[in-house]
Amino acid sequence: MHRTARRRPGGAVTAALATTALVTSAILGPLGTGAAEAAPPAPELEYEMDGISEGTVADSSGNGHDGTLVGDVEETTGPDGSGAIQLTGGHVELPGGVLGDSEDVTVQTRMRWDGGEEPWQWIFALGSDDEHYLFATPSHAEDAMRTAVTRSGGGAESQLTGYDALPSERWMTLTVVLDSDAQMLTTYVDGAAVSSAATDVTAQELVRAAADSTGMIGASFYPDPPFRGAIDDFRIYRAALDEKQIADFQDGEVPVLQELQQSTLEVSTTVGEQPVLPATLPGAFTDGITRDVAVDWDDIDEAQLAQPGELTVHRTTGEQEVHAEVLVSRGELRVDLSRTTGAVKGGASGLLYGLYGEGMPTANLVEGMNVRTVAT
Repeated sequence: MHRTARRRPGGAVTAALATTALVTSAILGPLGTGAAEAAPPAPELEYEMDGISEGTVADSSGNGHDGTLVGDVEETTGPDGSGAIQLTGGHVELPGGVLGDSEDVTVQTRMRWDGGEEPWQWIFALGSDDEHYLFATPSHAEDAMRTAVTRSGGGAESQLTGYDALPSERWMTLTVVLDSDAQMLTTYVDGAAVSSAATDVTAQELVRAAADSTGMIGASFYPDPPFRGAIDDFRIYRAALDEKQIADFQDGEVPVLQELQQSTLEVSTTVGEQPVLPATLPGAFTDGITRDVAVDWDDIDEAQLAQPGELTVHRTTGEQEVHAEVLVSRGELRVDLSRTTGAVKGGASGLLYGLYGEGMPTANLVEGMNVRTVAT
């Protein structure tokens, strides 16, 4: 089927940055630095979902990585009228050898999730087993999208969790990048980064060299429910695509920031110590998805931190000002007796704040207060 509507990586990008201070992810910097664009790599595997015959999905990359249909899979139509598959309980088995000895990998697919109340529907699973894998799900147990990678099972996952579940009944492009140089796992939706997580896992650690399979589309290595939805293009690159290459895969404009969902926050620090300010804040984007937005805070002069007190750190972006109220102290415990701590609990007749150590408080002080119960 003719697919001229599809744009391939390497063309111009139509993407607007909110400001030079706030960008669409925690790790991505402003575009347009003047550096020459890197030529986009060719995909190692590409399923256009047009060539489905006798239980086989043809690999149009020319590398011979044909997939195998397993279970209930139906042919359907993609967003541009091209071929796609509808997963209703089945999946696509990926052949072995797709990742090779690459340390980086990018998985990119145009997909539509049918929704439902069953969490942990894996869109794809790269790997060998439930100890070595990279996956993405539109909704995990806390009703938010998640991407994770591990080489030591579920307890050692590097996890990237969104703010909400992916929208259902809507075509979108999901891109997951495992970048070994940056030691970062990043998920994009429609060309705009949602969030990132640090990891030192590499692509070659996901699949055993002699494995017959590289993973699956639409299934999990755990007894999770199958992915229910449609898959159009599905690609695997032996490289970490950059943000411009990812954005260029879009048929439309890349979502941009509308407003931050938090403009004020409170932090504390001790005298002489720079406060730890969040590198990102949640932001609402034009496609209705909440993403991490990087914040480049103003520098704090050391003199402002030399004495206890309060100060405000600003960052202005567009029409919205972000500021952090910083409490500088000597590490002492501060209690505001003008504020209530809430209802009395457990039948207690009062609350005592204080510090303790060897010889403090003294026995005379304890007896003078007529303390009946002490809890630490």
